[in-house]
Amino acid sequence: MERTSRAHRNAPPNHRETNMSRNHPSTTTDASFQDRLDRLRLKIDSLASDQQFHLHQLANVIEEQRRRLQESKLTRQHRRS
Repeated sequence: MERTSRAHRNAPPNHRETNMSRNHPSTTTDASFQDRLDRLRLKIDSLASDQQFHLHQLANVIEEQRRRLQESKLTRQHRRS
C-alpha cells in the first residue's frame, strides 16, 4: 500500500480532479461552458459597440477642433491684411 503524508491526504484536489469528480454528465458541463461563452460574446459585442460609439464621438470632437483651428487661422490672416 502506498503511503502518503497527512498534508498530501488533506490537500484539496486540483481543479481538474474537482471538476471530473462531480457527477455531472459532460453535456451539462458543455452546455454550461457554451452559456458562459455566449454571455462573454454578448459582453464583448456590447463593449465593442460602446467603443465604436466613443470613437465616433471623439472623431466628431477632433473634426470640430480642426474646423475651429482653421477658422482662427483664416481670421488671423484677414487681420494681417
